[in-house]
Amino acid sequence: MAPMRLLITVALFGTVAGLELEDNVNKIRRLSLLQRKDKKKARTAHRVRGEDISGAYADPKHEGHLRHLLANGKTGTIKSTDDGTTKWEVPITELTADSIVADFSGKGGPKALSGKLTDEGIQWEDGNTWTLMSAKASKGVTVHTCKTMCQRWGMKALGRAFDGIKMPQPCVAKCEEVYPEDMTPAAGSIPAGEEGDSPNTL
Repeated sequence: MAPMRLLITVALFGTVAGLELEDNVNKIRRLSLLQRKDKKKARTAHRVRGEDISGAYADPKHEGHLRHLLANGKTGTIKSTDDGTTKWEVPITELTADSIVADFSGKGGPKALSGKLTDEGIQWEDGNTWTLMSAKASKGVTVHTCKTMCQRWGMKALGRAFDGIKMPQPCVAKCEEVYPEDMTPAAGSIPAGEEGDSPNTL
């Protein structure tokens, strides 16, 4: 009789332990999902109507070649390359608080392509969407302040292009690509970093 009771006890204990383990696994999964959602929300900064939209944008049709946009009042310039060799420059002919019109005829595109300004970047009328990869122009990041931020472990403040970069050396190299001197508004500098931008120990 005693062995039977022992077997029943062991079985019950195993069942309870299994349920507790499954419950813990589910909690971890829910926590991980919430963290991913919070991270995604944190990376999406709401656009302020009329703000300077200068910056580096990713074009999904030409991956690896950022589109550098420099606004100047109601007009501006876009510079980039499609193959890494031949560079091109097109004018922004109209810029309002909510929209943009650019003349891509110089590179074989439409003469007046309009786009809608969104939280993520620019949604062009041809269906293409450019995503802002640099920090907002209002942050005043230049190639020099970017490199300084890298040395201070401030990658989080430099824009989506720096996601996944953990060390100063690759961060500094990325600054040259994202913040070219001739396409960066001279808007001062940004703070030394937000909470969590620096390591606990150096």
